[in-house]
Order: sequence, then structure tokens, then C-alpha cells
Amino acid sequence: MVPIHPLALIALVVRLYNFALAIYIKIKRKLNAMHTTLVIVPGLGNSTPQHWQTHLEQQYSDTIRVIQDDWDHPERAAWIARLQETIEQTSGKLILVGHSLGSIVISQWAKSYHNPRIKAGLLVAPADVDAPDALDCIANNGPIPTQPIGFKTIVVCSDNDPYARLERSQLFAKNWGSELICLKQAGHINADAGFGQWPLASELLERLERETQAVHS
Repeated sequence: MVPIHPLALIALVVRLYNFALAIYIKIKRKLNAMHTTLVIVPGLGNSTPQHWQTHLEQQYSDTIRVIQDDWDHPERAAWIARLQETIEQTSGKLILVGHSLGSIVISQWAKSYHNPRIKAGLLVAPADVDAPDALDCIANNGPIPTQPIGFKTIVVCSDNDPYARLERSQLFAKNWGSELICLKQAGHINADAGFGQWPLASELLERLERETQAVHS
């Protein structure tokens, strides 16, 4: 093996660092090009550090997470009210990003409230709180609204979600007037199912922003 002179090694490290820094800045500029605040709406138990919702918070500069008083014993009215409080405390255009029970809360919020600053919603793996076998801790969080949500939404579901049968997820999307994307064998689309850094979430959010900007421009 040919020895490398220390100065040459230092120069190589500097070049590699500058190259990596340039890529990082390019990615951050792209991510921060979204001029909309993401309102993160987690489900039961909150989203862990490994969860894709948490990764979104790290990727985008303008995000706010709805913080519930009791993550393990959700109460329908309290969770909807906290989402409303968070929206009122946040300025500018907003996209709501829900997972599991959080997606249901967004649909319930939309039934009772209207805010023109809400431009779109990404509703991932909505949990079927009305199912006969729903978890006891979320079974009192129904009913699930059956009327259209008043803004552009995308529902992302899985064909083997343990908390919502595929037919039910399809019905939610139909009733809410949402675009439906169904993933194969994706479980509950959470960290346990391998959804930490999830590029599709970013792609969908950036598409939602482009589409809503075009509509309102």
C-alpha cells in the first residue's frame, strides 16, 4: 500500500467535507423551499424519535407538533380541541400531517372547524376507531366522519394494517374525498413497520404544496 502524505490526506478530507457540505446545503434548500408549516398530528402514544413524523420535523424548518395532555388515554373532544389550539397558534399556510388516530382527529376537526389557512392534509394509516375490535383506549374516539374534508387530502393506507381493514381505509378515502394511495404489506406505516426516514412522505407533501399553490395562485 502506497503511503499517503499527511498534507495530501488533509486536503482529501477537506475536499470530501466541502463536497458533503454542498450536498447537504442543496438538500436543505430543497426541503426548506416549502413555504408552508407542517402541523404534525401523531396518534396514540405519540410518535417516537424513529417515526417518520419525527424525521419530517428534522427535515423541514417549519413544523409544529400537536402535543396532547394524555397520549395513552385519548379523549375525542380534548384531542380535537388541542389540534384547534395548535392551528390558532400557528401563522401562515398549513398542511396537516396525521398518523393513525391523528388522521382520524384531523377528519373530526374538519367536521367542526374551518380555517382557510389549511391548504392540505396527509392522512396516513387512519385507525378504525369504529371497528368492533378497536383497541379499548381508542374505541371511544368515534364516530369517524363520513362527509368530505374541506381541503385537499391524500390518504395513505396499507393492505395489512392491523388497525384498519383495507376496505375501511378505502371507504374513509371515498367519504372524505381524498386521493388514496395503498402500500403493500406496510403494516401500520410506523417505525415498527420500518417507516423511519420515508421519502414518499416528503414527495407527497411537496406535491400537495405545489398543487395547492397552483390552485390558489
